[in-house]
Amino acid sequence: MYIIMAHKQRTKQKFDVNALFKSVSAVIRRLVQTKPSDYMGASEIDLNLESQHVARVRSTVHRPRARSWVYLLNKRERKALEVIVDNYYQKYSQDAVYNPDLVAFLGDNPKKRLCWSAVSRKIPTLRRNAGKMFVPSLRRWMVPKEKLLLMGFPVVPSVAMSMGVPVLAITDNRRASYVAGNCMHFSCVLLIQFLALVCFQPCTPMQASRSIAGLGNFLLDSDSEAPEADESELS
Repeated sequence: MYIIMAHKQRTKQKFDVNALFKSVSAVIRRLVQTKPSDYMGASEIDLNLESQHVARVRSTVHRPRARSWVYLLNKRERKALEVIVDNYYQKYSQDAVYNPDLVAFLGDNPKKRLCWSAVSRKIPTLRRNAGKMFVPSLRRWMVPKEKLLLMGFPVVPSVAMSMGVPVLAITDNRRASYVAGNCMHFSCVLLIQFLALVCFQPCTPMQASRSIAGLGNFLLDSDSEAPEADESELS
């Protein structure tokens, strides 16, 4: 939920925020279509750091050459993974390991609440608890760096280049979790700030920017006009 606060006496709402948001979102969905597998970009160093950390915390012997991290899961997580894999096979008649875009949350009881990407094809909402986002095709869970990538942080060169910023170098998984925190997606926050600047302008005519008004008209569909704001809705 985003709340845009505007001064009643000093600002004027030029366009309806919801209408403009829907219009811009539709354009973004047509241009950008990512899959869960697109965010699995951890390096060997990232994987070793994560597996070593979990093995140390859970007093388990670390296996650096292991292709599967199932041995690092506790009893409850293994049982949850078994239920998820069985449900996937019953629903799709295919082993879960053959779906590279399947991500399942092991923090919930899958018998009561199945939280996975099989239906929506979207990675489940990230939690701040210790629950793991398991990727059956990779036989491991998402590491903190991949969660940062999911939230729009420029932790890989391709994303940093598209944003025009340096790569956010993070090798400490604990620091990565701290940076992610309970944040909102980086690009979504940028979009909301952009809409707030477009939809509101100073009340003084000399301060009002014609370019902002023109930009708002450009972003809206050409077949529909932007609904004028109701002064009673300003807050």
